[in-house]
Amino acid sequence: MNHTVADIAVITVGEAYVVKRLRAKGIHIYPVSDAFPMKERIRRAIVDSKIEYAILGTNPATKKTDTFLQAFERLYGEPLEPKSRKGA
Repeated sequence: MNHTVADIAVITVGEAYVVKRLRAKGIHIYPVSDAFPMKERIRRAIVDSKIEYAILGTNPATKKTDTFLQAFERLYGEPLEPKSRKGA
């Protein structure tokens, strides 16, 4: 499928980094502007691949390693898994 410039979603630097790290793990998601926002694409990729606690990289602010879960929660300011899904 070919996309025009208008089809490509604007993503943040943080999102771009998470997408890059997902690709390094063989998980490919693409920032296309449609009904399924990038946040949800990233959420599903992390949860479905069961890599919540895998090391994403080093947080430049704290110099500590971050997991995909920590990076998602810091990036979006919300839990990776909504409360209603925990323990389900």
